[in-house]
Amino acid sequence: MSFQKAADLLRLAELATARYQGVSLTEIEEEFRVDRRTAQRMTKVLEEMFPHCTTRVDEERRKFWKCGPMRPS
Repeated sequence: MSFQKAADLLRLAELATARYQGVSLTEIEEEFRVDRRTAQRMTKVLEEMFPHCTTRVDEERRKFWKCGPMRPS
């Protein structure tokens, strides 16, 4: 993983933590200026690297990723 991709992943995790509802694909596309497929890849890596992140689907069928603080095992 390149340094820029790692920095973007950390920024995405920060956004997912900071926003009450989490972050959606549309918000990722706008924030990082990427297309839909790239935003989907970013969420896949987010889920792999931060297993404490959760997903939810709202009533309009939009998916949101939310990361909370890491809890010790």
